[in-house]
Amino acid sequence: MTTTEDLGSVERLHKISSLDKWLVFCQMSEEFVHNIHSFIIYGETGNEVIVVTKDDVVFHMNGNNITEMTELCELSAKDVIKISAGFKYLCALTSEGEVYTWSNHQTDPVQDVAYADDNYIIMLGDSDSSPHPIKLSLDLNNENIVDIECGLHHTLALTDAGRVYAWGYNDIGQLGNGNTINQYKPIKVVGGLTGCRVISIACGGNHSLAVTDTGSVFGWGLNGNGQLGLGHTIKQSLPVRIQYFNDLKVTKVAAGKCHTMFLSNEGNVYTCGCNDIVSHIDSTISAAVTANGVLYVWGECRQPFGDLLTPTAINLSNDHPVLNSMSDAFDNTISSNFQFVIDGQPIHVIKEYLIIRCKKYSYEAFKAFLRYLYTNDVFVAPDIAVELLGLADTYAETDLKRKCIQLLRTGHDYFWPKSLSMLLYPFVASLCHS
Repeated sequence: MTTTEDLGSVERLHKISSLDKWLVFCQMSEEFVHNIHSFIIYGETGNEVIVVTKDDVVFHMNGNNITEMTELCELSAKDVIKISAGFKYLCALTSEGEVYTWSNHQTDPVQDVAYADDNYIIMLGDSDSSPHPIKLSLDLNNENIVDIECGLHHTLALTDAGRVYAWGYNDIGQLGNGNTINQYKPIKVVGGLTGCRVISIACGGNHSLAVTDTGSVFGWGLNGNGQLGLGHTIKQSLPVRIQYFNDLKVTKVAAGKCHTMFLSNEGNVYTCGCNDIVSHIDSTISAAVTANGVLYVWGECRQPFGDLLTPTAINLSNDHPVLNSMSDAFDNTISSNFQFVIDGQPIHVIKEYLIIRCKKYSYEAFKAFLRYLYTNDVFVAPDIAVELLGLADTYAETDLKRKCIQLLRTGHDYFWPKSLSMLLYPFVASLCHS
């Protein structure tokens, strides 16, 4: 989203409504959601969120408790244009080319013994490990950073001169300087990129990629699964041009932990790397959006999709039962037999259809729904809130969905009704603990 978009425009409202596909945004106030400029969801379980608002304030929150927002004061009013997350560390880039970095490290002497502060200094640049964003002092020959990417333990930066710099772990050559020595400060990526102007960069888990202005693509670092697209599995400590694309032009590249995706100027997507989504211990997923806005997803997805072995179209904008059902009959003067008159303007509907749509809900739930429409308030027991949540979803009432989820979160541990169907319990529990 951009700050120049009209809040009342159809496009803007469509984008806002799509945010309710993310559970974390359903729990936020509608006013706050309308004020979101950009966001990143990250973490080992995908429950950490950083939001940049339209008025240039940056907040961090945990998806399990979004009521406890923490402002990242060091980033507010800095015009942050991108945030990238590595393994327990993050980098933020401002429009002025400044880079801020901080650790997302939670002290655990058992699990995190291998990631002590001295190792975090490598990933964070020439700086002490800090839970608060700190500005890096980078000497890049007066070049301005325009893009930044984080791998698991290394960072890439692209400058306005089209050069790539890297720092962090280098045990597999992911920094692209011809050796495997960890680097505290940015070094220029050399090898095949020497003399090239890079326009796009990407970090996988332990591999790196760059696209030049001529459409050539280079890869270096880990290659155990063939993620560099070189036709073999030998790691590379210097950038190597991917020969497969000699007769094609690549415009963009993206990388997962052990796989890579390439987008050509003809709109085709090419992939290479790890493809064992059944037994791989890490969740892997790929996605692509076509020019006409169709989203395709494949990989190790959550239910109800599960493992998708081929790109599958996912309908995020028109999957609503009301929006899909009898759309041609809505506000149709010929087929309607009932009308609502609002501000002197009629809305034509089919009375029987409205009755059918309401029959699966109890009297208490539908009364609560009508009360909400009149008063904007929700006062129901949690078992009715489950039904009410279904009604809110049926009628695309995003604010009501948010209120139902908040009510279920509040009431789950204190007055959960014994009469609640056990078939509904796992669904609600997933809302309360996701």
